[in-house]
Amino acid sequence: MHPGMPEDEYRKAPGANKSFLDDLAVSPALAQWRRKHPDPQTDAMAVGSAFHCLVLEPEEFDKRFVRSEYPSYQSKEARAWRDAQEDKGLTILRSHSPTDDPIANPSQWDRAHAMAAAVRAHPTASILLEPTSIIPEVPVFWIDQFCPEYRRLCKAKLDAWNHAHQVIVDLKKVPVGSAAESAFARKIHDYRYHVQAAFYTDGVREAIHEWPRAFVFVAVEEEPPYQIGIYTLPREWIEQGRRQYIRDLAVLSQCMDSGEWPSYSADIRELGMPGYAKFVPIS
Repeated sequence: MHPGMPEDEYRKAPGANKSFLDDLAVSPALAQWRRKHPDPQTDAMAVGSAFHCLVLEPEEFDKRFVRSEYPSYQSKEARAWRDAQEDKGLTILRSHSPTDDPIANPSQWDRAHAMAAAVRAHPTASILLEPTSIIPEVPVFWIDQFCPEYRRLCKAKLDAWNHAHQVIVDLKKVPVGSAAESAFARKIHDYRYHVQAAFYTDGVREAIHEWPRAFVFVAVEEEPPYQIGIYTLPREWIEQGRRQYIRDLAVLSQCMDSGEWPSYSADIRELGMPGYAKFVPIS
């Protein structure tokens, strides 16, 4: 574990992380492309980063984010202000509602603060993310032990390591309704969060030579009333995630050994009919 490692240093450090393995699971060609061409930051990503900072590192918030009083940057004055903030390395958050309805559609600034306030007011999330009980934004590096023939360097950045309870806490910003139990279970599958749980758990085990007690998701909805769901995964789902990332690491090793990063198959293939397609009503 390397608490306090700067973000740029972590990103430049070698090692396979979960996002890279997600791309690799789609195709090695995609993983290689995105490693060289990372996605630019979007408005949604800016709000998510601000929310994480307010919850995990509130003392850093004013050093990284700034509130914009300009509804747009069409004027010369507004553009000059925006450029000056960006030159300082600050992320700008709008303080105006996108639809002039601050209650139903809060500004970026208000949304991030409201989500953070919801976490602090929650009886369980507030304990899991109590500032005195966590080490926030912790980079972890380890050598994978499940593929001894490859022993690939892996890395992860924990949202929080709760040393008081010995659990990994992962903070998720999700759309309204998505923190409900059934909806978040679908997100676990779609976004391979079970792979993340296994990958991070194994990384911490290698780093501290002790199994974490749990990997806990804190899912916070990004719209009013900012509902929160808190979940762990059953052992069988984590085991499935572990098998998937081991397979991904094996594919990575094959690509690194061969120097080839293939795309989809060039063969014509018959698609299997998924289960959900069999229940579409005809009339």
